[in-house]
Amino acid sequence: MTDNQRGMLWMLTSVLGATGMSLCVRALGGVVPVIEIVSVRCTIGLVVFAAVIVLRGSGPVWNERWRWHILRGGLTLAALYFGYWSLTHLPMATATVLFFTAPLWVTVFSIPIFGEKVRWRRTLAIAAGFVGVLIVLRPATDNFGLLLLIPLGSSLCFGFVLLIGKHLSRSDPPEIMMFWAMMIALVITGPVTARAWVTPDLVAWALLIGVSMFGMVRGYADISAYARGEPSVLVPIQYTRLVFVTLGAYVFFQEIPDTFTIVGAAVIIISTLYIAQRERTLVSEGRIRKATGGAGP
Repeated sequence: MTDNQRGMLWMLTSVLGATGMSLCVRALGGVVPVIEIVSVRCTIGLVVFAAVIVLRGSGPVWNERWRWHILRGGLTLAALYFGYWSLTHLPMATATVLFFTAPLWVTVFSIPIFGEKVRWRRTLAIAAGFVGVLIVLRPATDNFGLLLLIPLGSSLCFGFVLLIGKHLSRSDPPEIMMFWAMMIALVITGPVTARAWVTPDLVAWALLIGVSMFGMVRGYADISAYARGEPSVLVPIQYTRLVFVTLGAYVFFQEIPDTFTIVGAAVIIISTLYIAQRERTLVSEGRIRKATGGAGP
């Protein structure tokens, strides 16, 4: 198999993991506090990735890049909390569409962080993507609420997670990055969760374990996909998540996305697909470094 084919399989795995995680989080809404969902996920993830590091002999966890890992862990926590809150309080399709703005943020902030040059074609694509966001948000109508900015906050944080992951992936394997992210998030959420603990029933425990397992699969597969494949090849597969989430929301929660969400999603997807294709062209010409993409949480 080629690197792109391996990347595509990893990305499909990521999509299925993200879909399962989203549905489990939505089912837990109103049953278990969001901070507890995040904390349980991080606890299970920390144990699993510690075992993976030991079994694979992945190398020392503590290294000179620890400051980057701490920053990435804090941003991961913010992305998870805002994302899980969005999935439990907003229509799933709407939240998922806004999560897909992460590649736009990655492109925007690659300019000051990595010194990448964004010329007029990609600038127009970025602008079109944010027009899609405005279509979904509808700020000039009565349907707009500031709560709709929360999934955008999750996407922004996740964009920075991807950028830092791009930097760290040159030296650290995925399990090291995931271990640090889970550890930092648990250190922050653990004391809060302990004081406000709500004991789950058997069904809720099953869903919490589902969130953790699906989330770990998604995170590991996402890193592995972009470590192997080209973004322009992977991004189209990534957007099948919207289809799976929308179908799941309809089957399990009887949710149907409105017209504005569908139109805005189309604009965002088209713009980010163009950005990925344009980056592939520039990478092949040696004018920019290989970039990453993704959609959080």
